[in-house]
Amino acid sequence: MYAAQTEEAAAAEDVVAGIILLDGIRVRALFDTGASHLFIDRLFAVLHGIPLVSLLYPGHVVVPDHTLDIREFCPNCPVRIGDWIIPVDLLALCKLGGFDVVLGMDWLTKYYTTIDCKNRTVTFREPGQTEVVFCAWMPEFAFCDDDRLVSS
Repeated sequence: MYAAQTEEAAAAEDVVAGIILLDGIRVRALFDTGASHLFIDRLFAVLHGIPLVSLLYPGHVVVPDHTLDIREFCPNCPVRIGDWIIPVDLLALCKLGGFDVVLGMDWLTKYYTTIDCKNRTVTFREPGQTEVVFCAWMPEFAFCDDDRLVSS
């Protein structure tokens, strides 16, 4: 597995960051095409009472310069983006560099996601479902001029 370090990713032009709901809690999320899986900051999960379950087979995540152990995950956490709610399994990592959740390629691909980095939007086009467009925050300002968009 590979996960981008979020300190670097936040400044990158190939990711989108914003606020979403996880189990009814506002979280700082990073939609990251460079991350292989879905991750949650372990301390965030503990502080918010999100249940952690031991992995049957612990693993590792490779980040630049080192490897992190993964021993726990948060199963079936409901992610809400606009009116769209989907349960996800999040691997727990000790540090996500300022983000609470990282949503990586396995999940983004599953829901036919398109990331528009220039406009800082994430579009979900699951077949047979209504298209959902998430408009993320941008460093200078955050607004969207489309009533379909979900503002962070």
